[in-house]
Amino acid sequence: MQRAGVGPTRGGRMKRTTIVLIAVIIICLSVAGCGGGGAVTPPDTGGDASGGGSGLTAAEAARVAVSEARTWSADAVLWELGPAPETLDANWTRNGRAGEWFVSYARSSDQRCFTVDVENGAVARAEEDATMSRRVAIPSSAPRDAPRVSLAQAASAARDAGMPEQPNEPAVFYTFDSPTQAWDGKPVWQLGCDSPEGGRWYIVDGMSGKLIAVLDVLGKPVGSETEPAKPAGDAREVIKEFFALLDAGEGEQALQLMAARARGNDQTRSMWLVSFEGIDSIALTKTEERLKENWSNSIQYYRCSLTIRLKPGEQPGLWEDGTVTRYVSVTAEDGAWKIAEISMNP
Repeated sequence: MQRAGVGPTRGGRMKRTTIVLIAVIIICLSVAGCGGGGAVTPPDTGGDASGGGSGLTAAEAARVAVSEARTWSADAVLWELGPAPETLDANWTRNGRAGEWFVSYARSSDQRCFTVDVENGAVARAEEDATMSRRVAIPSSAPRDAPRVSLAQAASAARDAGMPEQPNEPAVFYTFDSPTQAWDGKPVWQLGCDSPEGGRWYIVDGMSGKLIAVLDVLGKPVGSETEPAKPAGDAREVIKEFFALLDAGEGEQALQLMAARARGNDQTRSMWLVSFEGIDSIALTKTEERLKENWSNSIQYYRCSLTIRLKPGEQPGLWEDGTVTRYVSVTAEDGAWKIAEISMNP
């Protein structure tokens, strides 16, 4: 499953191995190596009624992680968390438990984030997350230490809306960072699962526990009858023009061909422009259609073959020397096709 509202390629983020573009240039992070470790006494569950099963609840995992976060920054606020899907308890939709959790924190002084990997009741790893950043202001009402609504409560609301008791290929996130404007900057639980219709995302308010929406894999409300008009022209022409502008050193113009969500805020725009500056030459040699079964009037997916040469001293990342493949999606915005995502992985 991919995260709600972004279409294919964002899912699986809790292992930090999926490479995506949503408000940051490209995320390709394996949470590794610093801090943490050692035995930790299981935390007091307080008012968390999600008893039984194996592993920790979200609140328990956050209580284990918070001391590491407060060492990083005294004003750290819980910003995102989720379980490693393969460690979810067999009865997780009732008890909200998992064996491993990834817990991320933000602070008001800058956009940096800090991620703690809680495994088997202990801190396994903890580090400042170099490729994750806070995009929106921290609400004054944001729960600082643990979600106000438990995963079990969120799953209950999702079950009432049709999510199976034992979802297939589940993906679970608590986050303030959402690609859907209506709840971006607000705490929500996003519960995704496979379905005969192609997948469903159940969005639950992280403050009230009430269901906000049920979305399909393209981020559209389930049951929506309205399909936006398809932009005129061939979407491949936008991809061609985008890479031609990069080759000509016209990064600012290339940026204008990207969707607003991809461009993000001023910090993200600057990151894009810096990455463009590192390109000495780039040539689009082939564009192939992909995932046509998921195409709609508002989104299309392509596989692009590129020949790239970086400027001397530039470090490889999204752009690297040689012949490479990149996965590009285009989206409809203001009646035109725009670059929505560039990914190293399908």
